[in-house]
Amino acid sequence: MSTFYYLWVSFFLITGNAKKPNLFQISSNELEEKSSVGLNCSADVGAPKGNIKIWKLAQNSNTPEIIYTSTDIHTENCTHSVSVSHMYTVIRGDNGALFQCSSQNSLNDGVGPSLKSGRISVICKFGSF
Repeated sequence: MSTFYYLWVSFFLITGNAKKPNLFQISSNELEEKSSVGLNCSADVGAPKGNIKIWKLAQNSNTPEIIYTSTDIHTENCTHSVSVSHMYTVIRGDNGALFQCSSQNSLNDGVGPSLKSGRISVICKFGSF
């Protein structure tokens, strides 16, 4: 007579949507051209993996441009909060632009939940005579 044993293995994967950033700071809204602006963002990127993206939206554009993407944060069974800092050098053409921080993961398409900055003013530098 044979004895059979059954082994039931179960596992679950916790998934969570990326959440709207809880912090997005810009070091200054008024900058001289060719100077750097500090952009700081914190967000829960959800699970199983995610990242933070910082976008620039030119004054006369409807299409945001990615200027920074954090490395993917791999989480297994929990969501994960991420904080990033990025320095961006402004040019004259950035006058009137705004920045946007978004939290992304494999569950969202396109620009994920986000926060926007106010528009920046870029002051042109002129040589001395």
